[in-house]
Amino acid sequence: DADFARSFATATNRLIRDSLRETHRKQVTSDHERRTCKVSQRRRAEEARSINILRQRRYAAQAKQQAGREYRAAATSEARRNDDAQAEFLASTKRQIAHQSAM
Repeated sequence: DADFARSFATATNRLIRDSLRETHRKQVTSDHERRTCKVSQRRRAEEARSINILRQRRYAAQAKQQAGREYRAAATSEARRNDDAQAEFLASTKRQIAHQSAM
């Protein structure tokens, strides 16, 4: 009877210890997975942020280039209009001088 009680207690203790060990292993594994998951999520979020920053910079650079092109085009057409107006003024002045000298 004493041997049976001792072996029963030993077997019960072994089952409890194995169960606790397994529970601890699962807990450690899930903690590790959770931490790893958080790390990878953080890494993905940082990568997405840096991609968005690069994208915003590229859009800003493109907008700046476009604004520069539009400004140069406007300045060129304004200069052309000024040149046309100046040429017209010179031609009319020449006509007036020619008309006055013909009188």
